[in-house]
Amino acid sequence: MTLLQVTNRVPYPLTDGGAIAIFHVTKHLHLAGYQVIMASLNTQKHFCDPAALKDYATVYTSNINTDISFFSAFNNFLFSELPYNIQRFLSEDFSKLLINVVRAHQPDIIQLEGLPLCLYVDLLKSITKAPIILRAHNVEFEIWQRLAQNEKNIFKKFYLKHLAKRLKKYEIKSIQDLDGIIAISSKDAENFRKLGYRGPIITVPVGVSEKWLNKNMFFEEKITKIGYLGSLEWLPNVQGLEWFLQNIWSEFNKQNPDIQLHIAGRNPLPQVFKWKYPNVVIHGEVPDAVEYLQNFSVVIVPLLSGSGIRLKIVESMALGKCVISTSIGAEGIDIQDNQNIVIANSPVEWIQKLSDLIADAKKAKEIGTYARKFIQAHYRWEYLIQQMQNFYQQFKILENA
Repeated sequence: MTLLQVTNRVPYPLTDGGAIAIFHVTKHLHLAGYQVIMASLNTQKHFCDPAALKDYATVYTSNINTDISFFSAFNNFLFSELPYNIQRFLSEDFSKLLINVVRAHQPDIIQLEGLPLCLYVDLLKSITKAPIILRAHNVEFEIWQRLAQNEKNIFKKFYLKHLAKRLKKYEIKSIQDLDGIIAISSKDAENFRKLGYRGPIITVPVGVSEKWLNKNMFFEEKITKIGYLGSLEWLPNVQGLEWFLQNIWSEFNKQNPDIQLHIAGRNPLPQVFKWKYPNVVIHGEVPDAVEYLQNFSVVIVPLLSGSGIRLKIVESMALGKCVISTSIGAEGIDIQDNQNIVIANSPVEWIQKLSDLIADAKKAKEIGTYARKFIQAHYRWEYLIQQMQNFYQQFKILENA
Protein backbone atom coordinates (compact mmCIF):
# COMPACT_ATOMS: atom_id res chain seq x y z
CA MET A 1 0.00 0.00 0.00
CA THR A 2 1.26 3.47 -0.87
CA LEU A 3 0.70 6.17 1.74
CA LEU A 4 1.31 9.86 1.09
CA GLN A 5 2.27 11.65 4.28
CA VAL A 6 1.83 15.43 4.01
CA THR A 7 3.78 17.43 6.59
CA ASN A 8 4.38 21.08 7.46
CA ARG A 9 8.10 20.43 8.00
CA VAL A 10 10.69 17.76 7.34
CA PRO A 11 10.52 15.74 10.59
CA TYR A 12 14.19 15.77 11.43
CA PRO A 13 16.30 16.16 13.54
CA LEU A 14 14.42 14.58 16.44
CA THR A 15 14.74 17.51 18.80
CA ASP A 16 11.08 18.35 19.45
CA GLY A 17 7.78 16.58 19.93
CA GLY A 18 6.37 17.51 16.51
CA ALA A 19 9.29 16.04 14.57
CA ILE A 20 9.40 12.94 16.77
CA ALA A 21 5.65 12.32 16.43
CA ILE A 22 5.84 12.39 12.61
CA PHE A 23 9.19 10.65 12.11
CA HIS A 24 8.30 7.50 14.02
CA VAL A 25 5.05 7.10 12.11
CA THR A 26 7.03 7.34 8.86
CA LYS A 27 9.65 4.87 10.08
CA HIS A 28 7.26 2.28 11.48
CA LEU A 29 4.86 2.40 8.54
CA HIS A 30 7.86 1.66 6.31
CA LEU A 31 8.90 -1.20 8.58
CA ALA A 32 5.33 -2.53 8.41
CA GLY A 33 5.63 -2.79 4.62
CA TYR A 34 4.10 0.48 3.40
CA GLN A 35 5.60 2.51 0.58
CA VAL A 36 5.74 5.90 2.27
CA ILE A 37 5.85 9.02 0.12
CA MET A 38 6.28 12.33 1.93
CA ALA A 39 5.39 15.79 0.61
CA SER A 40 6.74 18.35 3.01
CA LEU A 41 7.01 22.07 3.38
CA ASN A 42 10.65 22.74 4.19
CA THR A 43 10.49 25.73 6.48
CA GLN A 44 13.27 28.26 6.86
CA LYS A 45 13.11 27.77 10.62
CA HIS A 46 13.38 23.94 10.54
CA PHE A 47 15.17 23.56 7.21
CA CYS A 48 16.44 20.02 6.71
CA ASP A 49 17.98 17.95 3.95
CA PRO A 50 15.24 15.41 3.05
CA ALA A 51 17.97 12.79 2.60
CA ALA A 52 17.77 12.35 6.39
CA LEU A 53 14.62 10.24 5.80
CA LYS A 54 15.82 8.31 2.74
CA ASP A 55 15.82 4.96 4.58
CA TYR A 56 12.09 5.22 5.31
CA ALA A 57 10.40 7.41 2.69
CA THR A 58 10.65 9.07 -0.69
CA VAL A 59 10.57 12.74 0.26
CA TYR A 60 9.61 15.73 -1.86
CA THR A 61 9.95 19.24 -0.44
CA SER A 62 8.98 22.81 -1.18
CA ASN A 63 10.78 25.66 0.57
CA ILE A 64 8.76 28.18 2.55
CA ASN A 65 9.37 30.92 5.11
CA THR A 66 6.85 30.61 7.94
CA ASP A 67 8.59 33.06 10.30
CA ILE A 68 6.23 35.25 12.29
CA SER A 69 6.33 38.98 11.53
CA PHE A 70 4.36 41.85 12.99
CA PHE A 71 3.47 43.21 9.55
CA SER A 72 2.12 39.91 8.19
CA ALA A 73 0.25 39.21 11.45
CA PHE A 74 -1.34 42.67 11.38
CA ASN A 75 -2.22 42.30 7.70
CA ASN A 76 -3.80 38.92 8.42
CA PHE A 77 -5.76 40.39 11.34
CA LEU A 78 -7.29 43.09 9.12
CA PHE A 79 -7.80 41.37 5.79
CA SER A 80 -8.02 37.60 6.18
CA GLU A 81 -10.49 35.13 7.65
CA LEU A 82 -7.81 32.47 8.05
CA PRO A 83 -6.03 32.17 11.41
CA TYR A 84 -2.53 33.60 11.10
CA ASN A 85 -0.84 30.43 12.35
CA ILE A 86 -2.61 28.50 9.55
CA GLN A 87 -2.17 31.01 6.74
CA ARG A 88 1.63 30.94 7.20
CA PHE A 89 1.63 27.43 5.67
CA LEU A 90 -0.21 28.37 2.47
CA SER A 91 2.04 28.01 -0.57
CA GLU A 92 1.36 27.99 -4.30
CA ASP A 93 4.62 26.13 -4.91
CA PHE A 94 3.59 23.43 -2.45
CA SER A 95 0.23 23.09 -4.19
CA LYS A 96 2.06 22.40 -7.46
CA LEU A 97 4.31 19.90 -5.70
CA LEU A 98 1.32 18.02 -4.30
CA ILE A 99 -0.27 17.76 -7.74
CA ASN A 100 2.92 16.30 -9.21
CA VAL A 101 3.47 13.87 -6.33
CA VAL A 102 -0.10 12.56 -6.34
CA ARG A 103 -0.10 12.05 -10.10
CA ALA A 104 3.28 10.32 -10.02
CA HIS A 105 2.58 7.92 -7.13
CA GLN A 106 -1.23 7.46 -7.06
CA PRO A 107 -1.36 6.96 -3.26
CA ASP A 108 -3.91 4.64 -1.64
CA ILE A 109 -4.11 6.81 1.51
CA ILE A 110 -3.24 10.45 2.13
CA GLN A 111 -2.39 11.37 5.72
CA LEU A 112 -2.17 15.03 6.74
CA GLU A 113 0.10 15.57 9.74
CA GLY A 114 -1.64 18.42 11.52
CA LEU A 115 -4.38 21.00 10.97
CA PRO A 116 -2.40 23.46 8.75
CA LEU A 117 -2.29 20.83 5.98
CA CYS A 118 -6.10 20.97 5.71
CA LEU A 119 -5.42 24.05 3.58
CA TYR A 120 -4.80 21.59 0.74
CA VAL A 121 -7.80 19.24 1.13
CA ASP A 122 -9.85 20.82 -1.67
CA LEU A 123 -6.89 20.62 -4.02
CA LEU A 124 -6.24 16.98 -3.16
CA LYS A 125 -9.88 16.04 -3.62
CA SER A 126 -9.82 17.59 -7.09
CA ILE A 127 -6.99 15.30 -8.26
CA THR A 128 -7.48 12.00 -6.39
CA LYS A 129 -10.13 9.76 -4.87
CA ALA A 130 -7.75 8.47 -2.20
CA PRO A 131 -9.14 8.79 1.34
CA ILE A 132 -7.75 11.84 3.15
CA ILE A 133 -7.04 11.34 6.84
CA LEU A 134 -5.99 13.97 9.35
CA ARG A 135 -3.60 12.85 12.05
CA ALA A 136 -4.51 15.58 14.51
CA HIS A 137 -1.63 16.33 16.86
CA ASN A 138 -3.89 18.65 18.89
CA VAL A 139 -7.28 20.30 18.91
CA GLU A 140 -5.65 23.56 17.86
CA PHE A 141 -8.19 26.15 18.95
CA GLU A 142 -8.18 24.71 22.47
CA ILE A 143 -4.48 25.53 22.93
CA TRP A 144 -4.95 29.19 22.08
CA GLN A 145 -8.22 29.47 23.99
CA ARG A 146 -6.46 28.25 27.13
CA LEU A 147 -3.50 30.56 26.50
CA ALA A 148 -5.92 33.48 26.31
CA GLN A 149 -7.60 32.47 29.56
CA ASN A 150 -4.28 32.53 31.41
CA GLU A 151 -2.81 35.66 29.77
CA LYS A 152 -2.56 38.72 32.03
CA ASN A 153 -1.62 41.31 29.38
CA ILE A 154 -4.92 42.70 28.06
CA PHE A 155 -3.60 43.31 24.52
CA LYS A 156 -2.12 39.82 24.22
CA LYS A 157 -5.28 38.38 25.74
CA PHE A 158 -7.43 40.13 23.14
CA TYR A 159 -5.32 38.87 20.26
CA LEU A 160 -5.14 35.29 21.60
CA LYS A 161 -8.93 35.20 22.03
CA HIS A 162 -9.34 36.50 18.49
CA LEU A 163 -6.94 33.85 17.16
CA ALA A 164 -8.68 31.07 19.10
CA LYS A 165 -12.05 32.14 17.69
CA ARG A 166 -10.73 32.06 14.12
CA LEU A 167 -9.03 28.72 14.71
CA LYS A 168 -12.22 27.15 16.03
CA LYS A 169 -14.18 28.33 13.01
CA TYR A 170 -11.49 27.03 10.64
CA GLU A 171 -11.18 23.73 12.52
CA ILE A 172 -14.95 23.10 12.43
CA LYS A 173 -15.07 23.76 8.68
CA SER A 174 -11.92 21.80 7.81
CA ILE A 175 -12.71 18.53 9.57
CA GLN A 176 -16.04 18.12 7.75
CA ASP A 177 -14.18 17.50 4.47
CA LEU A 178 -12.02 14.69 5.84
CA ASP A 179 -12.53 10.97 5.29
CA GLY A 180 -11.08 10.07 8.68
CA ILE A 181 -9.32 11.44 11.77
CA ILE A 182 -6.57 9.87 13.87
CA ALA A 183 -6.76 11.71 17.19
CA ILE A 184 -3.81 11.75 19.55
CA SER A 185 -5.99 11.30 22.66
CA SER A 186 -9.49 10.15 23.54
CA LYS A 187 -10.27 13.65 24.82
CA ASP A 188 -9.29 15.14 21.46
CA ALA A 189 -11.46 12.54 19.68
CA GLU A 190 -14.37 13.56 21.90
CA ASN A 191 -13.75 17.23 21.10
CA PHE A 192 -13.80 16.54 17.36
CA ARG A 193 -17.20 14.93 17.80
CA LYS A 194 -18.36 18.02 19.69
CA LEU A 195 -17.13 20.14 16.77
CA GLY A 196 -19.49 18.21 14.52
CA TYR A 197 -17.30 15.56 12.91
CA ARG A 198 -19.32 12.42 12.14
CA GLY A 199 -16.86 10.38 10.08
CA PRO A 200 -14.53 7.53 11.14
CA ILE A 201 -12.22 8.43 14.03
CA ILE A 202 -9.69 6.52 16.11
CA THR A 203 -7.40 7.40 19.01
CA VAL A 204 -3.74 6.50 18.56
CA PRO A 205 -1.35 8.26 20.97
CA VAL A 206 2.29 9.11 20.38
CA GLY A 207 4.65 6.29 21.27
CA VAL A 208 8.18 6.14 22.62
CA SER A 209 11.25 4.77 20.91
CA GLU A 210 13.37 1.93 22.24
CA LYS A 211 16.13 4.25 23.50
CA TRP A 212 13.73 5.43 26.22
CA LEU A 213 12.30 2.01 27.00
CA ASN A 214 15.65 0.22 27.22
CA LYS A 215 17.54 2.74 29.34
CA ASN A 216 18.36 1.56 32.86
CA MET A 217 16.46 3.30 35.62
CA PHE A 218 18.34 5.86 37.70
CA PHE A 219 16.99 7.13 40.98
CA GLU A 220 18.54 9.20 43.77
CA GLU A 221 18.37 7.72 47.24
CA LYS A 222 18.05 11.29 48.46
CA ILE A 223 16.43 13.67 46.00
CA THR A 224 18.49 16.85 45.56
CA LYS A 225 17.21 18.23 42.26
CA ILE A 226 14.09 18.48 40.09
CA GLY A 227 14.10 18.48 36.29
CA TYR A 228 12.14 20.10 33.49
CA LEU A 229 12.49 19.47 29.74
CA GLY A 230 10.34 20.98 26.99
CA SER A 231 10.50 23.39 24.08
CA LEU A 232 11.16 26.87 25.47
CA GLU A 233 9.79 28.56 22.36
CA TRP A 234 6.32 26.99 22.72
CA LEU A 235 4.09 29.50 24.50
CA PRO A 236 2.17 27.01 26.69
CA ASN A 237 5.46 25.70 28.12
CA VAL A 238 6.82 29.17 28.85
CA GLN A 239 3.54 30.36 30.32
CA GLY A 240 3.33 27.31 32.59
CA LEU A 241 6.92 27.69 33.79
CA GLU A 242 6.42 31.39 34.58
CA TRP A 243 3.34 30.49 36.61
CA PHE A 244 5.27 27.75 38.43
CA LEU A 245 8.24 29.97 39.25
CA GLN A 246 6.11 32.90 40.43
CA ASN A 247 3.51 30.98 42.42
CA ILE A 248 5.20 27.76 43.56
CA TRP A 249 8.96 27.71 43.37
CA SER A 250 9.70 30.71 45.59
CA GLU A 251 7.70 29.30 48.50
CA PHE A 252 8.81 25.71 47.89
CA ASN A 253 12.44 26.82 47.84
CA LYS A 254 12.07 28.55 51.20
CA GLN A 255 10.89 25.26 52.68
CA ASN A 256 13.44 23.17 50.74
CA PRO A 257 16.53 25.40 50.26
CA ASP A 258 18.81 22.51 49.26
CA ILE A 259 16.78 21.51 46.17
CA GLN A 260 17.70 22.75 42.70
CA LEU A 261 15.39 23.14 39.70
CA HIS A 262 16.98 22.51 36.29
CA ILE A 263 15.19 23.84 33.18
CA ALA A 264 16.18 22.75 29.66
CA GLY A 265 14.65 23.11 26.22
CA ARG A 266 15.36 24.25 22.69
CA ASN A 267 15.18 27.82 21.36
CA PRO A 268 14.39 29.65 24.62
CA LEU A 269 12.34 32.83 24.22
CA PRO A 270 14.24 35.96 25.39
CA GLN A 271 12.26 36.15 28.63
CA VAL A 272 13.49 32.73 29.75
CA PHE A 273 17.01 33.97 30.46
CA LYS A 274 15.57 36.86 32.49
CA TRP A 275 14.14 34.45 35.07
CA LYS A 276 16.08 35.03 38.28
CA TYR A 277 15.04 32.68 41.04
CA PRO A 278 17.13 30.99 43.74
CA ASN A 279 18.43 27.50 42.93
CA VAL A 280 17.10 27.60 39.36
CA VAL A 281 19.52 26.58 36.59
CA ILE A 282 18.62 27.41 32.96
CA HIS A 283 20.37 25.11 30.48
CA GLY A 284 18.72 25.95 27.16
CA GLU A 285 18.99 23.14 24.61
CA VAL A 286 20.76 19.97 25.74
CA PRO A 287 22.58 17.57 23.38
CA ASP A 288 20.82 14.42 24.61
CA ALA A 289 17.35 14.47 26.17
CA VAL A 290 17.66 10.95 27.61
CA GLU A 291 20.99 11.63 29.31
CA TYR A 292 19.71 14.95 30.66
CA LEU A 293 16.56 13.46 32.20
CA GLN A 294 18.54 10.59 33.69
CA ASN A 295 19.95 13.11 36.19
CA PHE A 296 16.58 13.54 37.89
CA SER A 297 14.23 11.39 39.93
CA VAL A 298 11.37 13.91 39.80
CA VAL A 299 10.29 15.76 36.64
CA ILE A 300 7.73 18.59 36.54
CA VAL A 301 5.17 19.51 33.84
CA PRO A 302 3.34 22.67 35.03
CA LEU A 303 1.13 23.23 31.97
CA LEU A 304 -1.91 25.51 32.08
CA SER A 305 -2.80 25.18 28.39
CA GLY A 306 -2.31 22.75 25.55
CA SER A 307 -4.03 19.86 23.81
CA GLY A 308 -3.15 16.41 22.53
CA ILE A 309 -0.45 14.52 24.46
CA ARG A 310 2.72 15.85 26.07
CA LEU A 311 5.36 13.53 24.66
CA LYS A 312 7.87 14.53 27.31
CA ILE A 313 5.57 13.10 29.99
CA VAL A 314 5.37 9.77 28.18
CA GLU A 315 9.14 9.74 27.63
CA SER A 316 9.90 10.68 31.24
CA MET A 317 7.58 7.92 32.46
CA ALA A 318 9.34 5.48 30.11
CA LEU A 319 12.62 6.29 31.89
CA GLY A 320 10.97 5.53 35.23
CA LYS A 321 10.80 9.11 36.42
CA CYS A 322 8.24 10.32 38.93
CA VAL A 323 6.35 12.98 36.96
CA ILE A 324 4.31 15.66 38.70
CA SER A 325 1.96 17.50 36.36
CA THR A 326 -1.18 19.57 36.19
CA SER A 327 -4.34 17.80 35.01
CA ILE A 328 -4.10 19.71 31.73
CA GLY A 329 -0.50 18.59 31.25
CA ALA A 330 -1.43 14.93 31.70
CA GLU A 331 -4.52 15.03 29.47
CA GLY A 332 -4.75 12.24 26.96
CA ILE A 333 -2.65 9.79 28.98
CA ASP A 334 -4.44 7.05 30.91
CA ILE A 335 -2.70 7.99 34.15
CA GLN A 336 -3.55 7.08 37.74
CA ASP A 337 -2.78 9.80 40.27
CA ASN A 338 -0.31 8.74 42.99
CA GLN A 339 0.28 5.40 41.23
CA ASN A 340 2.11 6.14 37.98
CA ILE A 341 2.10 9.97 38.12
CA VAL A 342 1.37 12.77 40.59
CA ILE A 343 -1.26 15.40 39.75
CA ALA A 344 -1.25 18.89 41.27
CA ASN A 345 -3.17 21.94 40.10
CA SER A 346 -3.16 24.70 42.71
CA PRO A 347 0.05 26.21 44.12
CA VAL A 348 -0.79 24.75 47.52
CA GLU A 349 -1.07 21.25 46.01
CA TRP A 350 2.17 21.64 44.10
CA ILE A 351 4.15 22.76 47.14
CA GLN A 352 2.73 20.00 49.33
CA LYS A 353 3.13 17.18 46.82
CA LEU A 354 6.62 18.21 45.75
CA SER A 355 7.67 18.42 49.39
CA ASP A 356 6.20 14.96 50.06
CA LEU A 357 8.15 13.45 47.15
CA ILE A 358 11.39 15.07 48.31
CA ALA A 359 10.82 13.69 51.81
CA ASP A 360 9.93 10.19 50.58
CA ALA A 361 12.30 9.20 47.76
CA LYS A 362 11.15 5.59 48.08
CA LYS A 363 7.57 6.58 47.21
CA ALA A 364 8.78 8.66 44.26
CA LYS A 365 10.78 5.67 42.99
CA GLU A 366 7.75 3.40 43.34
CA ILE A 367 5.62 5.79 41.25
CA GLY A 368 8.36 5.98 38.61
CA THR A 369 8.63 2.18 38.45
CA TYR A 370 4.89 1.78 37.86
CA ALA A 371 5.03 4.55 35.25
CA ARG A 372 7.75 2.71 33.32
CA LYS A 373 5.79 -0.56 33.30
CA PHE A 374 2.67 1.26 32.10
CA ILE A 375 4.46 2.92 29.16
CA GLN A 376 6.23 -0.31 28.20
CA ALA A 377 2.86 -2.05 27.98
CA HIS A 378 0.88 0.60 26.07
CA TYR A 379 3.13 3.04 24.19
CA ARG A 380 5.39 0.93 21.98
CA TRP A 381 5.36 2.13 18.36
CA GLU A 382 4.88 -1.37 16.93
CA TYR A 383 1.62 -1.71 18.86
CA LEU A 384 0.39 1.78 17.90
CA ILE A 385 1.21 1.42 14.20
CA GLN A 386 -0.87 -1.77 14.09
CA GLN A 387 -3.84 0.28 15.30
CA MET A 388 -3.28 2.76 12.46
CA GLN A 389 -3.08 -0.06 9.94
CA ASN A 390 -6.39 -1.46 11.15
CA PHE A 391 -7.91 1.99 10.71
CA TYR A 392 -6.62 2.26 7.14
CA GLN A 393 -8.12 -1.11 6.23
CA GLN A 394 -11.70 0.10 6.63
CA PHE A 395 -11.16 2.62 3.84
CA LYS A 396 -9.93 -0.15 1.56
CA ILE A 397 -13.06 -2.14 2.40
CA LEU A 398 -15.32 0.87 1.72
CA GLU A 399 -13.53 1.51 -1.58
CA ASN A 400 -14.14 -2.05 -2.72
CA ALA A 401 -17.77 -2.14 -1.54
